[in-house]
Amino acid sequence: MLLESISELFNTEPKIAIEANPEDLRDEAKTFDLIDSGVNEVSLGVQSFNPKMLKILGRRHSVNDSLVAIENLRNAGCKYINIDLMYMIPTQTIKDWVLDLEKASQQEVDEITCYPTLITPYTIGYKLIREGKIPPQPDSETFKEMIYACENILPSKGFKGVEIYGYSRSQWKYITVNYEMEGPLISVGCGATGFTGGFEYQNTCFIEEYFNSILQNKLPIAGARNVTEKERAIRYTVTRLFICRALSKREFKLKFKKEFDEYVGNTVFGKFLKILKITRDIEESVEEITLTRKGLLMAHKVCWAFVLNVPCRMAEEYSKTPWPLKVVIP
Repeated sequence: MLLESISELFNTEPKIAIEANPEDLRDEAKTFDLIDSGVNEVSLGVQSFNPKMLKILGRRHSVNDSLVAIENLRNAGCKYINIDLMYMIPTQTIKDWVLDLEKASQQEVDEITCYPTLITPYTIGYKLIREGKIPPQPDSETFKEMIYACENILPSKGFKGVEIYGYSRSQWKYITVNYEMEGPLISVGCGATGFTGGFEYQNTCFIEEYFNSILQNKLPIAGARNVTEKERAIRYTVTRLFICRALSKREFKLKFKKEFDEYVGNTVFGKFLKILKITRDIEESVEEITLTRKGLLMAHKVCWAFVLNVPCRMAEEYSKTPWPLKVVIP
């Protein structure tokens, strides 16, 4: 019924993409039932092929669970499979990370997505590090080495960089951040964040309050704000350039009906881009602006600083009370 309603209201053919843990899909029959029900894209939270790293992360699955889950998905006929890997795990060395990348590249998957381990103040991991129960994360130099290990190893194995953290055997990619930054993204569920393009909202993170709102025929939105077209243009630019690696000026004009240089070039953000051209982190031609290999480190810093200071801060603030009167995010 949900898919039928989406198809009717938005005049589109919906597809089903899910995120799953390896232990959820180690059962072959369950995996086949899932694919037979219409799921055609799966992002699998492998995180590491190293038992020690999985233990530090507190994951419940084993390395073998990941291998079996990938095999089950492929045998069941799943159209696209992405696997997530994590680096910057406490005690992880560059050698550990290279071995994970090598093992991942040997799997029959369509995309490998590599994320740094972000440990925020409200997580258990942060508390354990503060108490000295687990070692701190690798240093900034190791962070740089791990980023460029992805860039050196995965393309050599047939995986092309389609995002700064995503490497695909084709042009397909499991999209998440793009929708959150650019829109349109209509999100439902407790704690979900949506962005229509001109309006951004956050549903309450409290389950009981969420369902009470639904039963009372009220929107469960705990916070919302309007987004100007100028901000949307800058968010689009950040996504295309610092995440997708390139911004097409033609596509920008088609979307916003304005020339990029006139609309964004004179803003503070536009001046920031001019500095990045001088430092050779980006390159500009008549048709597009592209991220350079040197600029990859800068793009990662911009991306993950944003994630820590906006989505993570939002999650922290909206988890304190169901209906906050005001939430201030940098």
